Amino acid sequence: MKNLLQPSNTKRILFFLLSDLLLSLFSLYSAYLLRFNFDIPSQFLESFWLVFLILAALKVSLMVYWHVYYVAWRFFGFNESKNIIKAHLLAYALFTLIYLVFSDAFAPFPRSVILIDLFLSMFLIGMLRIAKRLIIEQNHNVALKQTLILGVNPRTASIIKSARDGDIPYYPVAIAVLRDENRSAVNTYIHDVKVFSREKIRELIEEKNIQAAIVTTELGKSELGELFEMLTSAGVHDIKQIKLLGDRHEKLQDLSIEDLLARRPKDLDTEAIGSFVKDKRVLITGAGGSIGSEIALQCQRFGASELILVDNSEYSLYAIGEKLPQALLKLVSVTERTALQKIF
Repeated sequence: MKNLLQPSNTKRILFFLLSDLLLSLFSLYSAYLLRFNFDIPSQFLESFWLVFLILAALKVSLMVYWHVYYVAWRFFGFNESKNIIKAHLLAYALFTLIYLVFSDAFAPFPRSVILIDLFLSMFLIGMLRIAKRLIIEQNHNVALKQTLILGVNPRTASIIKSARDGDIPYYPVAIAVLRDENRSAVNTYIHDVKVFSREKIRELIEEKNIQAAIVTTELGKSELGELFEMLTSAGVHDIKQIKLLGDRHEKLQDLSIEDLLARRPKDLDTEAIGSFVKDKRVLITGAGGSIGSEIALQCQRFGASELILVDNSEYSLYAIGEKLPQALLKLVSVTERTALQKIF
């Protein structure tokens, strides 16, 4: 029962479809009432259901085409309003064309009803979404951020699903490819979110008011640095990347300074490092992290006699232990004074 009441993408789409059909029926009948001063001659109702079915089919099809049904309530805005207007204008234009070609099938038919219904339908369908958005914004004090997903891979789909399920305070509105091999994905959709080329990133940030970015692709430090500079210069400062915690367990983390700084080997005094580390027993705290693991690997490279690796994350310690099988692993937090003193 709990799952049945849980909001989902499918339930939202079905709700919108049913609501739009009912509102279309109400607006069309209201248009007839207004046209005939609330006294509709019976002969003009003979083609009512035919008119309704054609108009409803055209409107729904065009709103599906412009992805109106895939937008979450709280993010209904100007672009979505524009798409509803475009769908209505084209739908009623197509209906007019159908009427002109097959006018006998609709006779008798009051043509002014079409114009009245056009404005009524746009108003009612648009107001339904606006009203719900206003209610949501009043009842929720946590504002989700318009988010750009960077990278096309299985993680992309999982992040979008997490956002849609409310697990993270982000709302994906666009995806941009980062690798040339993913260019074939451009102009496709992942969970109803469109994929764009890397060249469109700046344009997307401005057009869709992007406030955050999530990097799902593993990038080198130089690539990550270039991407970071481009995003921050475009006004996006909330930048996350997916970090692997364990078997299929991931979390979002801020880009850290060590993720962005790329040290060249020529910056290091290898002779001084070698003389400092060689033949010594070395203890490294935080050995499973990005910096600690690299220090551990370099200490082995420079000839340390023994490595003692300390970390409070079991998986991180296991991961570096796989790379350094001779090292002594200690699952201890540096805040545990007694345990740490015992290791020393």
